[in-house]
Amino acid sequence: MKEYLADNIYFIIPQKLKEKILLELSSYDTIYNILFDDLNSFKEKYLFKIKKEAKLYLLEKYQDSLDVIDEILKKIYAVDDNKTYKTSKAIRLQKIKKELEEHNLLEYDSSFHEYITTKKVIVMGYPFLEPYEEKMLEEVHANIYSSVEQEYPFPFCSHYETMREEITAIASQIRDLNYQGIRYDHIFLAGIDESYHYLLYTIFQKFDIPLNLNFHFSLLETTIGHNYLLDQTIIEELDDKYKQTLLSINERLLYAKDSPYYSLLLAQELENTSFKVIKKKDAVSICEETITIPNYLEEDDYLFVLGFNQGRIPKTYKDEEYFSDREKQELGLLTSTEKNIKNKKITKLALTSVKHLFLSYIDTSLQSTFNPSSYISEDNIKVEEGEKAKYCYSKDYNRYMATSFLDYYYTYHEQNKDLKQIFTKEIEDSYRSYDHQFKEFSVPLKPLVFSYTNLNDYALCPFRYYVKYVLNLSEFIKTFNQKLGNIYHGVLLHMYDSNFDFEKIYQQYVDIEELDVREQFLMVKLKEELKEIIKTIKEKEESTLLTNRYLEKKIEITDSSIKIKGIIDKLFYHTVNGITYYAIVDYKTGNVKLILDYLKDGLYMQLPFYLYLVEKSKLFSNSFCSGLFYQPLLPSIKDLQDKDKNLKLFGIVSNDEESLSLLDENYQHSELIKGLSFTKQNTISSRMKTFTNKEKDMMVEMVDHKIKEFKDDILNSKFMIQPKIVNQKNISCENCPFYELCFYEANDYVYLEKEEGEEDA
Repeated sequence: MKEYLADNIYFIIPQKLKEKILLELSSYDTIYNILFDDLNSFKEKYLFKIKKEAKLYLLEKYQDSLDVIDEILKKIYAVDDNKTYKTSKAIRLQKIKKELEEHNLLEYDSSFHEYITTKKVIVMGYPFLEPYEEKMLEEVHANIYSSVEQEYPFPFCSHYETMREEITAIASQIRDLNYQGIRYDHIFLAGIDESYHYLLYTIFQKFDIPLNLNFHFSLLETTIGHNYLLDQTIIEELDDKYKQTLLSINERLLYAKDSPYYSLLLAQELENTSFKVIKKKDAVSICEETITIPNYLEEDDYLFVLGFNQGRIPKTYKDEEYFSDREKQELGLLTSTEKNIKNKKITKLALTSVKHLFLSYIDTSLQSTFNPSSYISEDNIKVEEGEKAKYCYSKDYNRYMATSFLDYYYTYHEQNKDLKQIFTKEIEDSYRSYDHQFKEFSVPLKPLVFSYTNLNDYALCPFRYYVKYVLNLSEFIKTFNQKLGNIYHGVLLHMYDSNFDFEKIYQQYVDIEELDVREQFLMVKLKEELKEIIKTIKEKEESTLLTNRYLEKKIEITDSSIKIKGIIDKLFYHTVNGITYYAIVDYKTGNVKLILDYLKDGLYMQLPFYLYLVEKSKLFSNSFCSGLFYQPLLPSIKDLQDKDKNLKLFGIVSNDEESLSLLDENYQHSELIKGLSFTKQNTISSRMKTFTNKEKDMMVEMVDHKIKEFKDDILNSKFMIQPKIVNQKNISCENCPFYELCFYEANDYVYLEKEEGEEDA
């Protein structure tokens, strides 16, 4: 590296390579006057910068997906203003560039051209320069380095059947190197994708090898990011770490604050914002740059390339992007074929520039089967069966293998030849012995925030709450049902807008959820269902006199050491003679069932919880609750008449007739509320569940009692394993993502009984 260094150099290099050069510079006595830039930043200065408002302009004008718009803005640099294009996408790209110029959305820096002539430009670390980028760099007489200082022959390649065998053997080899005096921070791994992460982490931990996984997660994937997307006011409750990040995002999006596409742009910003784990100093690191950048490592560095399999190394590119190979060729961009040829050459250059190189390939992982890399046959790389891991480095690994061998022995009555070598009395004593009971402890907890969800989790099983909210082991993974619920809720939020545009609003929320091909197919019919749902809901609501509405109403109550909050999908209300009559509605895309028999146990209390929020927050100064309802959105009924019937509000109403007349002026034969009708004796039908004002107050007090009880239990660290059994059914474990952690037994069950005289709705 030192031969490249001199004063007045302008380096164009990726961030990772910049960090490497800066680290090397810190060891020199000489101070150099040099500048660093990456390729994208240099393009913005030398060619033009695309203003952030350009994305919003294209969204509003063309209503393409964000992925398509991002691809357009990335490729717009390749447009030749003087060329006549033939393909439709190339013509459109040229047209868009002209539009952006006319709207002053491209920013030119004329002074930079003169400035860069005073510098010596060096480019490193970019194996896939587009032709227009090469032309740009030629104009500034840049030196582009991609050659190998010294080429080493390929070593032999180790073969392993499984990923676990490969990683375990490599962990053992790394311990060998470390035992010989090689520091961990001189050992690197490459060829690692997400399928390797879990096994790498767990096996290296067993071998006591410090590892920098370079793991980072998108803010959108976190519960905080997801909740912030739905409600920006939660920023005040967050730690500084998240608060400052979100404030920066807000500042970047100020230009789009009043746009209907704000949520879409916010979701993209959250997805592109990552938090990285702090790196350990003396640790093995994953460094994929070693596969594409020659001479990245020093002579005394060691590189293990795992997964040396076809399709992975060298990586293959396919003609499946927004701009096809035909269109790329016309625009003067690299096609997939050209990238594959380049990549094969540069990968070989990069690997053969490493003095201490270890290659290994596998036959199978849990998800796939593999073939060896094409380099093996083309370059006559010798293949050897990989050495097994040694038993001298890890007591944890030995214990794990011994118990695995014992499992196999007790299942198939076959003894592994290595079992005697690692079997100990300690392993014998611990095998099959496990105390699953939760051990109480005392830790300082953050101020409690209660919503219906976490209260219900604690009621279902205190240990579930502990794992999810204290240990924070819950991984936020969106299911299709969650995506569907978000889309439906989002569109319904706007259904009463005076200028409601179903197609525009629907597409906005679909874009946020990023549906895969299968999900897009399912949404074709569900989109039409949603149109009919909105039409039916509006027709049925014509009979209510509670004509004022709160939608997605957020209510918070602060009570000493806890905050209680919730978002109510819809609140109908109207004031008559100084009394505000209201009804609570919660949307349900899944199964709908109203159960009020287990309030004393804290279960099934979603609607009573929302009632509690309205009453305790004093949202209305003098109020009267007319009803609590679920709004089914996807009744699984094919018959149109039955479907219409099942789109009625489903719940419980006040037995006050004046309240009912305001809730539905046709209340005696209601088309709005399921089951609401009157008998010939002018009494409410027995099919309709009702409550008195006193019973309403009792529901509120019951919720208040459970909140206080749960608060005290949580603050006292009462997180016992207690699955609840209702009607001989385990309702706690059936959908619990943590049931494999607790090893619950039958004597942990808590059997619940109904309140006498109450029935399911």
